[in-house]
Amino acid sequence: MRLRGISSAEDANKYLREGDFIKNHNAKFSVKARKNGDAHRSIENYDLDAIFCSKVERKIANDFTVVYKSRLIQLEEQQSAIIKPKNIVTICKAPNGSLSVFIRDAKLNFKKIIMNKHRKLSPVEFVNQGFDLPILGNLENVVSQTNVGSEKRNFSLWFDT
Repeated sequence: MRLRGISSAEDANKYLREGDFIKNHNAKFSVKARKNGDAHRSIENYDLDAIFCSKVERKIANDFTVVYKSRLIQLEEQQSAIIKPKNIVTICKAPNGSLSVFIRDAKLNFKKIIMNKHRKLSPVEFVNQGFDLPILGNLENVVSQTNVGSEKRNFSLWFDT
């Protein structure tokens, strides 16, 4: 293209579409097929979900669970293969979103464990969540009974009164 004086993308696209570049390129690099016909294979007898799945390896924990993308997968007791803690399993996620777990080409039975997310407590909520310490009691009572400079501090911001 440089030999033809083409220096912009617009001129290059125009030359590729309307010029003789494609004809010259095909004349130089094309090869005739030995046989005429379609060389594609049929998709019958192929498991496309297994072919196009994304695979990751994970280690089995002592309680026969596997962590995958912050989710817990519990392997069931009845399996087609012998599994032990610390074995490596392959988790396959198919394009449709379904999961499969394999070990040594054997498919494993599993169930997903749903974990409840707990919201993070503030320090005051954590202390006042109902646990009574056997020695100290409730923090509000301890602070009100302590005379360590409490007259100089404003505790009204800490506790609902």
